[in-house]
Amino acid sequence: MGRHKEFDPDDAVESALKVFWRKGYHDASLKDLIAGTGVNNYGLFLVFGSKHGLYLAAFERYNRDVTGPLVRGVARADASPEGLRDALRGAKERLTPGGEPLGCFVCTSMVEMSGTDEQAAELAARNRRILSQGFVRFLQRAVPEDSEPARRTNAGLLANGIYTLGLLIRSRSPEPLILDHLRGLCALIRPATRCQAGSASLHLND
Repeated sequence: MGRHKEFDPDDAVESALKVFWRKGYHDASLKDLIAGTGVNNYGLFLVFGSKHGLYLAAFERYNRDVTGPLVRGVARADASPEGLRDALRGAKERLTPGGEPLGCFVCTSMVEMSGTDEQAAELAARNRRILSQGFVRFLQRAVPEDSEPARRTNAGLLANGIYTLGLLIRSRSPEPLILDHLRGLCALIRPATRCQAGSASLHLND
């Protein structure tokens, strides 16, 4: 009998993320995961223990490789309407990998797993903390006159707005509706740095 083909668990998690992101947890079959990762069920279960273990590893990867860079882009963005606009453009691109409108992995997970999976719920809560902290850092520079409670409130609204963006993308909403949503997110910050929805100089689809 031949040896089981060795595989890189890191590559397997990356591939599994694409499967779970596209199909969700319940609709992603073992056959889908084997086809997506190129690893047989023995190898997957040997390393990850179960489909659920692989799913949690994929969720961790989403937080690291999708939300992490998105947040760093927000935190480093120029404290201006153009800076926030560019950061939101980057968020939109990360939620449409390869042009595919996958939307928000976290939202899909919470719809499926809410109230039934404490580990997934903790990863979702961590995702929101990561997003909120990134927006707090941006707002510290963009609106330094704000109080800390106000800044955290607005950061939470912006984080929620990213989740709404993901839902709009996943539902294949018309592009003008998505762009209006992004302009609305920009308008949450104060007038001195506000993205004016009607401004000829600030079109999100430039």
